[in-house]
Amino acid sequence: LTQPDASPTAYAMASSDEALARAMPVIEALRSDGMSVLLHSGSASHKNQMKKADASGARVALQFTDTALTIKPLRDRDAAATEIALDSPDATAAVLRAVTTIAGST
Repeated sequence: LTQPDASPTAYAMASSDEALARAMPVIEALRSDGMSVLLHSGSASHKNQMKKADASGARVALQFTDTALTIKPLRDRDAAATEIALDSPDATAAVLRAVTTIAGST
């Protein structure tokens, strides 16, 4: 009997309370689309958060700031990060497309 891959699709981090408020609708949209998203809790340096993201087995890290989201591929070290402005009217759709593309290619 084989076990399904328990690794999440994405590991999300927010740099502030405002970033967290902006992150929640995006995370919910990803989850509604069938993706598993872990949300970092507690305070830690950016470097430590990235280590936890990598250790989680997630395919992408989602780094939310007050104004933007950076999507960083974790399994393909040569792949470039993608930045999306969160105030864009189609930001959630753009995130869904980017995460689906990146997660599907790793």
